[in-house]
Amino acid sequence: GGAASCSVADENSFLASYFDDNYFWYRLSPKPSPANFSTTAAYFDALLYSGGDAIPNGGGATWPSDRYSGFQSTASFNQFFGDGQTLSYGLAVAGLEVTGQPNAPLLVRYLEPAGPAARAGVQRGERIMSLNGRSAADIITADDFSALTPNAAGDALSVVLRNAAGVDRTVNLTAATFNLTPVQSGQVVRSQNGQSIGYVFIKDMISQVGSPLASVMTTFRDQGIQQLVLDLRYNGGGLVSMGGTVASYGAGNRGAGQAYAKLLYNDKQSNSNQTFNFTNPGAWAGFAKVYVLAGER
Repeated sequence: GGAASCSVADENSFLASYFDDNYFWYRLSPKPSPANFSTTAAYFDALLYSGGDAIPNGGGATWPSDRYSGFQSTASFNQFFGDGQTLSYGLAVAGLEVTGQPNAPLLVRYLEPAGPAARAGVQRGERIMSLNGRSAADIITADDFSALTPNAAGDALSVVLRNAAGVDRTVNLTAATFNLTPVQSGQVVRSQNGQSIGYVFIKDMISQVGSPLASVMTTFRDQGIQQLVLDLRYNGGGLVSMGGTVASYGAGNRGAGQAYAKLLYNDKQSNSNQTFNFTNPGAWAGFAKVYVLAGER
């Protein structure tokens, strides 16, 4: 939004101005002419900083390339962060794990509990043989998983799956908008030495985490659980404030007065700098030990 009209030229011109005012690396980043790009997406990519410059007072460290910036439609943003919903097939694959290995098995990595794939009986760990007729080997070689991202509700995805017994079947999925399930598996498990450990899986850092997480943590507190496992392996991020809430349950009163995260803007926007402090939403001492499960994502 913000462009005077919807022409690509006007959108690109607006984007150039926006980057110059708001982009963190605006002093160092490339500034190609907006007239040289036929799509706004291509121009956005061309404006991103590629890294390598020395960080001031950084002890010799250099800035990384910008792998943080992206864009989406306002409708999609509001759907996710406002309504806690997504338009999807509800199917994620372990593509990163097989990069450059076209003959490796492409496995179902995650299923949204309320999504079309889960409702159709797709199982985590099943092998994907093809998507809409395109072989898994071809998809891996091209590093093109776009078939998994629908453009509109009603889009179709035909998935050929191979189960553990080596039997193939075809599942036809229809893209739909559904509620995310950001908190899952809040349960007490036993370690090998008999200790009780609270385990909770948090998929998305959205406001809808608040209520179910409070319920889970109250249960852990009431049972005297001293160790917590936060499973964030499938978490795509989201609100810094919600990340702080999740961390604050673990820290308890030990977080008092400490900063969880600081958001720093460029020198033109430094009035927007913000610190998120630890809170104590459970009003308790927290856990004696917290394990965080994370992956390369």
